[in-house]
Amino acid sequence: MRIFLMDDDSEFRNIITIFLEMRGYEVTSAADPTFCAVYDKPDQPCPLDAPCTDILLTDQNMPKMTGLEFIQTQQKRGCKGSRSYKALLSANLSDAEQQLATELGCTIFRKPFRLYSLLAWIESIESRHAPGRALVDFADQRCP
Repeated sequence: MRIFLMDDDSEFRNIITIFLEMRGYEVTSAADPTFCAVYDKPDQPCPLDAPCTDILLTDQNMPKMTGLEFIQTQQKRGCKGSRSYKALLSANLSDAEQQLATELGCTIFRKPFRLYSLLAWIESIESRHAPGRALVDFADQRCP
C-alpha cells in the first residue's frame, strides 16, 4: 500500500512515516502541496493516467493551501489520487471545515490521535484493496 502524507510539521511527519514504514507501508511525505503536478499548473488537468497513491493523509492547516483546498483542487482537476482514501489530520476544525471534509469523503483524525487508530483505519482499507492495482510510480511523477 502506498500512502502519501502531507503535513508542515516535520517532526509529526517523521513520526508517522517511521511508524507506517516499520509496518511495511510505502510512505511519501511532503511539507505542503506545492510539489504536486495538480498544484504546479492550476489551469491544466491532472497529467496522470492512474492514481499515484492508495491513501492520502493531509494536515488541514498548512502554508500556501489547506488540506481541504488541496483535496478540492485535486477533484476539480481530475486527479486520480483524489479517488483514494483520504484522511484529514487536524487539531482544530471549524464546523464548516468538518462538514466540507465529510462531503469530500474524508475520515477525520483529531490531533493528537492514537497511532494505532490510524493504523486500524489503514488496515481496514488494505483488506479491501486488490493486490494488482495499478499506481503511477512516484519516481516518474510529482503528484500525491
